[in-house]
Amino acid sequence: MHWLLDNKEWVFSGIGVALLGWVLTLWRRRGSNSSAAISVDHGGHVIGPPVASGSNIVQTVNIGMEGGGRSPSSSEYSLSPNPVEIQSQLESLPIYQRNVAKDSYVGLKVRWPVTLVDLQELPQAVRKASDTGDTHTLIVKFGQAMHPIRTDLDIERFPRLKISHHGASMQLSGTISYVSDSGSVRLKDSIINFDEARVVAKPQIAGSADYRIGQDGTSIMIVSERATQRGQGPKPKRGWSIAFKSRYESAEFVQAGEIEGYTFEGKEFL
Repeated sequence: MHWLLDNKEWVFSGIGVALLGWVLTLWRRRGSNSSAAISVDHGGHVIGPPVASGSNIVQTVNIGMEGGGRSPSSSEYSLSPNPVEIQSQLESLPIYQRNVAKDSYVGLKVRWPVTLVDLQELPQAVRKASDTGDTHTLIVKFGQAMHPIRTDLDIERFPRLKISHHGASMQLSGTISYVSDSGSVRLKDSIINFDEARVVAKPQIAGSADYRIGQDGTSIMIVSERATQRGQGPKPKRGWSIAFKSRYESAEFVQAGEIEGYTFEGKEFL
């Protein structure tokens, strides 16, 4: 205090005020850096020093977000589990355990190649009670799955549905919102992509199938010349049969074949 009184003219001049301001700023910044040298995430892991406001540095921190904290993209949607796998898994469980098991699928983001079965307009009362803006229920089929897949949507988002026929192919992405004890699936927040759909829907004429499924459901005969050229390696001949251990494996082969555009006779034996 004595020093300040003796030097008050110099201290409170323009130079002295600027010097004191610089010293105080340096002291505050040093204290701030020492008190926040590191940051810790919710799991107790050190993630480095905080980024100052206005900095051009962007720091990404993983705090357990599904997908490693990545921004939403098509990679979030998985082809598995598909409806056939869900149905098979539930059927393998005792009835008492299915109620718990089916709920474990809720929330999964999936992407399935499907074919159009039906498009039903939602009643006006339902549309008014809902705040989603959905106008229709889309009903589609996945391969050899017993039950169709349902999802509500606003048809104006997907106007191509207005001119799509039964059996039209599409790629359906969405979040599983409900699974019944028997494997019936409902999706929400669905996205339809017609251009990336790999399912080839074409009319099947009697005797024109590529494969014929045996009555035991575990053997599939190669019928067409086109089917003999499928895949790589040694080519089989027409009339040869492929043997599977179970009907489930046969159904998986049929499902994969239909996605590639091949046709099958005798699917009722699966």
